[in-house]
Amino acid sequence: MKPKTDEQKKVWGMSLRLLRQPMGKGKKLYLTDTAWRGLYCDHYKAHVRCLHCGSMVKMDPKKAKGQTCPECGCTFTNDIYLPSGKKVDLWLLSAEVHFGYQVFRKYVVYKYFSKQDMTIEVTEVNQNWIREDGKKTTVSRNLNYMNWNQTYSLYSDFAVRGNYGPHNDWYYDVLPGHKHISRIYGPMWNGKLCGKCHMSIIQYTAAILKSRYAETIMKILGGDALVSYMTSQVPEHCWRLALRYLWITDNWSDWEDHIRNLQYLGMDTHNPKMVVPEDFDAEHTRINIIVNRRKAKEAEKQRRENEIRRAIKAEQDRKEYINRLKELLPLEFKDEKLTFTVIQSPADMVIEGSEMQHCVGGYYDKVDSLIMSCRDEQHKRVETIEVSLKDYKVLQSRGKCNIHTKWHDRILKAMDDNMGEIRRLDKIRRKRLRHKVREAV
Repeated sequence: MKPKTDEQKKVWGMSLRLLRQPMGKGKKLYLTDTAWRGLYCDHYKAHVRCLHCGSMVKMDPKKAKGQTCPECGCTFTNDIYLPSGKKVDLWLLSAEVHFGYQVFRKYVVYKYFSKQDMTIEVTEVNQNWIREDGKKTTVSRNLNYMNWNQTYSLYSDFAVRGNYGPHNDWYYDVLPGHKHISRIYGPMWNGKLCGKCHMSIIQYTAAILKSRYAETIMKILGGDALVSYMTSQVPEHCWRLALRYLWITDNWSDWEDHIRNLQYLGMDTHNPKMVVPEDFDAEHTRINIIVNRRKAKEAEKQRRENEIRRAIKAEQDRKEYINRLKELLPLEFKDEKLTFTVIQSPADMVIEGSEMQHCVGGYYDKVDSLIMSCRDEQHKRVETIEVSLKDYKVLQSRGKCNIHTKWHDRILKAMDDNMGEIRRLDKIRRKRLRHKVREAV
């Protein structure tokens, strides 16, 4: 898109000046040579390709790590998947300072391997410009494939882009010789802290530039406190108290939990005796006991409310079921050794589904269906039958685990013989329901 704001226009002008500058000899040498040192990939069953010099080495791929390439002398440290096209890409990030901005430049380096030679191609695909106040502006080539990372259109033009994920989610190492602007305290800008925060180096740099207390926390409270500050939801006034009283703990995650408990209980988080107590372990334990008691009471109250709600719902379902099938509920008929009855309530239907191990338990709200149970002489359940009240046909008749029993054909015949009685009772039922509707109108 075209630069719209003054900041975007300014960054776009500086980016054009940067893109016109030829790549430095040292950086080009690193991108085309040094960055590949120690990388290898499995090629054949008993061979390894060195990605630094391109030579094939007869070596067990599983034992290649730590071995030395006989051609270039580099020690293998990492393996990379080599696609069938014998083209390998390496994505690198460079941290630089230009015109008072922290600039992250993303490069992709391709190596093409063939039997005779090896070709190298270096392309810059992305720039992230971060101002001293943490504001980000992205200048990049087009992204392909649903805006996934590492799918840039290498021959598209640079333009100002939106600051969405794929341009900023970069979790790989930064090239050696990186620089950071003077606004950033040196020890604060390292890969370990960035990794502990679970943030990309671009997101991390913007966050520490935007935050007011990051540098002070790093200098006074230490790196673990900075990680907690960057990743937790602890209010800033709590951090101000910790800085004012020079309060340091060995476990900042417990302190985060302590602040959450204070907020949950509605206590004053501006009180230093609560937020940064002298005996933190004792105070944290005391608050935890209070919180656990309250949560237990709330859980018990919620359980009772749920039971009442379920009981009310069950009673409403029972009344609705009985009202809907009032004339059909007394229906019962026998066929020598088998007895057919209508399921009397939603609770009985759930029991039927549990005993027969099928899904009839949820059929109580089927308006145009009649569910019946077939039992033998010992009053054991044989099959569950669903009858359509639209066309008066058996939709399904299933035994335990939805299997047809030896009585299945006999059950269907008995149902057909008594379908006239079901039809008669259903006509009375429909007449009653129509009369109720007229009265309501």
